[in-house]
Amino acid sequence: MADEPKLQELDKLIAKGKEKGFLTYDEVNDALPSDIVSLDQLDDIMMLFGSMDIEVVDAAKAGRLPSEGASQAPDPEPDDDEPVEPRRIDLTPGPVGRTEDPVRLYLREMGRVSLLTREGEITLAKRIEEGKDESTRAILSTTLALDKIRAVRDDLRKDLVPIKDLVDYPEEEFTEEKEADLRRSVMRELGTVDRLLREREKVLDLARKLRAKAGGRKKRKGEPPWKKHEVAAQAKQVKALQTLRTLSLQ
Repeated sequence: MADEPKLQELDKLIAKGKEKGFLTYDEVNDALPSDIVSLDQLDDIMMLFGSMDIEVVDAAKAGRLPSEGASQAPDPEPDDDEPVEPRRIDLTPGPVGRTEDPVRLYLREMGRVSLLTREGEITLAKRIEEGKDESTRAILSTTLALDKIRAVRDDLRKDLVPIKDLVDYPEEEFTEEKEADLRRSVMRELGTVDRLLREREKVLDLARKLRAKAGGRKKRKGEPPWKKHEVAAQAKQVKALQTLRTLSLQ
């Protein structure tokens, strides 16, 4: 069977990794070269090592890691009568690696990136969601967004665009009745977004006028008169964003 050699080598690697607590890139690459293991399979193997707390490191770091199965013997006490020879440094060049080997390159790149923890995944997901919201808020601040929302709403009303092309909805659940209901719902919510964004622009325009009017005057104590209008405008933008979210637009 073609997979038996791979499984045998993998079992040996796991046993060696459990014994030492780590494996080197060279050990993994030599046992599982690219001609018998694809990059997709190697990715799964690396995840397997991670779940077993087997770290994959380069040879330099491996020299600094203690093996779990080995106990460090204490250094012998120097004899005062014996002359101490200076430690010699081995400058012999090591073997040239096969840097063109895709598996070796993959392993080296993997070693530079730490695996995400569960907390890290949650943090990353939140940052992605916050980034999406920030970009959407920026888009909603433009007149182009308002024009686009109105154009889509008009196309739906005139039946120029299928609702399936706009909304992320299970294909198998589409019926003529559901499609008609969904079309009306999307048109209604887009109308709400249109109204909220138009109201936001009016409130912001009022805030700008109040700012300009108070520009040359001495500042009064307390909150400036335009502040509450800016807060109200921001609230309308947030409401428009929340409404768009409920539509699950593609």
